[in-house]
Amino acid sequence: MQRIKPYLLSILVLLIILVFYFYSDKIPKQEQATSEKIEQVTIIGQHQTTIDNNPKVSKPKNSISATKQNNQLNLEPMIETKLTEAMYEVCARYFFAKNFLTSPYVARYKTDIQKQYFKRASQNCEELNTKHPEYRFEFSHQDNKKRSKMKGISLFGKLLENNKIPYTVDETLFVYETVGREFPELINSYTIYKTWRYQMDTVTPNLQDILSTTNINYVGEITRHTQNYMACELGVNCGYDGSIMYRYCKSEANFCVDDFQTLYNSRFSYAVQHDILLALPYIKRLYKVY
Repeated sequence: MQRIKPYLLSILVLLIILVFYFYSDKIPKQEQATSEKIEQVTIIGQHQTTIDNNPKVSKPKNSISATKQNNQLNLEPMIETKLTEAMYEVCARYFFAKNFLTSPYVARYKTDIQKQYFKRASQNCEELNTKHPEYRFEFSHQDNKKRSKMKGISLFGKLLENNKIPYTVDETLFVYETVGREFPELINSYTIYKTWRYQMDTVTPNLQDILSTTNINYVGEITRHTQNYMACELGVNCGYDGSIMYRYCKSEANFCVDDFQTLYNSRFSYAVQHDILLALPYIKRLYKVY
C-alpha cells in the first residue's frame, strides 16, 4: 500500500481547515438574516407578513380637518353634537370628570405615562370651553338626557340617533360614504361602531382574504389602524390632543406618543405597516375616498 507523502497530507489538512472556516463564516450570517426576519413580527396580533427590510411607505398627514377649519358650517344640531363629541373627546372626558366624578379623570389611568399624557392633552380644555361655550363641555345630567333623546332631521342625522342600532346594509354604505366625504372626524367613532353587522359579515371576511389570515382579532386591529391612517390623510387632528391619539394612549401606555405618524413609524412593526397599506385601498373604497 502506497503511503501518502507528507507534503500532500499537509495540503489536504490545509484544505479541510479552509473549507471549515469558509462555511462557519457563512452560517452565522444566514442565521442573523433569519433572526432579522423573525424580529419583524406584529406588535398587535399573531399574523406575520414577509416584507423588505426597508419598505417605502407613505406617511400620514397631520393637518386639521376641513370640517374643523370651517366655522361657518350650518349643521343640524344632531350632526354638530356628534362632531363635537368626536373632535373633542379629550375635553369631554376632562369636564365629565371635573363635574361628576369624585376624583380627576387622570387618576383613572394605570400608568404615569398615561396620566401625564392626558394632563398635557387636556391643558387647553378650560380655554377652549371659555372661547366656545356652544360646545357645551360642562353639561348637566339634564343636558345629557336631552342629548340622548335628540332627533335628527336629515337622513344622516337620523342615523346618528342613539337608539338607531345596528344599520342595514344600505344605511351602512350611506354612512360610510357620508363620513368619508363630509365628516371624517366620525371615522372610528361610535357612529361607525354601529356598522358592526356589516363589518362582521362583509368587511372582515374581505380583509381576511386581502391580508391572508384567519385571525379575526388581528384583522380588527388592522382595520382600526387603517381607518385612522385614512382619517389622518383626510385632515383629522392626529396630534396628541386629538381623539385618535387619546384612544391609542388610553388603550396602551406604549402608544402615548405625539402623533399618529410617530406611532406608525416607531410603534408599528414593518409587518403591521405593510398590512395597513394592503388594507388601505379597500377601506378607501368602502368610504368612497379616492
